Parts: sequence; structure tokens; C-alpha cells
Amino acid sequence: MEKRVKSTVPIYVIGVVFVLYSLFFTLNSLHIIIASLLAFVAYKVTSKIIPQKTIVVEEKLNFVKTGKQDIDTIIMKCESFINDLRRFEKDFEQLEFNKKIKELIKVSLELFYFYSKNHDSISSAFRKFINYYFPKTVSLLSDYKDIQNRKIKTKDMIDISNRIELVVDKITDAFKTHLNNCYSNKTMDINTDIEVLEMILKEEGLS
Repeated sequence: MEKRVKSTVPIYVIGVVFVLYSLFFTLNSLHIIIASLLAFVAYKVTSKIIPQKTIVVEEKLNFVKTGKQDIDTIIMKCESFINDLRRFEKDFEQLEFNKKIKELIKVSLELFYFYSKNHDSISSAFRKFINYYFPKTVSLLSDYKDIQNRKIKTKDMIDISNRIELVVDKITDAFKTHLNNCYSNKTMDINTDIEVLEMILKEEGLS
């Protein structure tokens, strides 16, 4: 995720103002107040002139093991896949393709957090994601990286690169569809729980 941080330059400007002021005036109580006002104005001006920097901060994955080997293995594979994607994101930092990787990471994180909290919802469909789509995606991205690192690219290489970019879009869409299905099923389960609770309350004369 991206985070905006203020530049440290305005803070250094405060120190410079005090140093320069002290070269011309003795810093008694009055001059300290004047120097402070000048430093404050300089800080505000430089803060507006020098924009905030945008830095990328990797979101740490906090997965607490369940003690169930099968479930823990699945979630750990998902975590490993996201870490692989993050490495590719850095490799493709200067390419337009980087945006596609970021989108894939975003939806993969959503899947990770959903299944980390909803172990019982792990389906055969998601197991297929883990055992086929994840490693196949990493393999394709590795091939893409190899092609980009070549100084001379043939027409076939360029065509393969373009196909990989297109298939990454399709993979991302598939992940989004699966995630949407996950939440739809979860919503249905919640609605069922509510209906059962309302029925029990009504039968017992409590509503």
C-alpha cells in the first residue's frame, strides 16, 4: 500500500533560520521570539513548496496458525504466492505491467484475509487456485521477467509477453469472481442465521 510522508527539509530549515539569526543578533528573549516566528514562517513556506513523498509500504501478513495442518498449509501457500507477486512487482517497477501485478496482489490479499478468518469456507475451488493457478501464475511471471531481461527480443518473445499480460488480467478477474462468490456465500449464511434466530425468538414469544 502507498503512504504519503512529509519531507524533513522544513524541519532542517528551522535550524538554519536560528543559526543564521544568531550570527547577526544575540539571542535574548526578544530575539528568540523573533527567530521563532521567522522559523515558523520558513517552515510553513517550505512545507508548501516541497510536496509530500509517496512511498510504498508492504502490508505485513499476520496469519495465526490454526493447528490444523491442512488449513495452515493452504493459507501459507497463499501467503507465499503474495510474497512472490510482491517480488515481481519490484522487478517490473519501471513497466506499465506493474499496475496489473498490483491489482493481482490486491485481490490476492483479500482472498488471504477472507480464508484466514473463514477456515470452514475453504472449498475445492480455492484448493484448485492454490495447487494450480498460483504456481502457474508464478511460472508465467518468471517467464515474463526472463523475456524483459533480454537485450534483444524476437517477435515471438514480444507476442508471448503480450499474451502473458492478457492472461494475468484474466487470472485477476477469476480471483475477483471467486472472492465475490465467497462473500455471497458468507452473506447467505448470515441471512440464514438471522432467519433461524428470528424464528426461535418468535416461537418463544420474545419478539
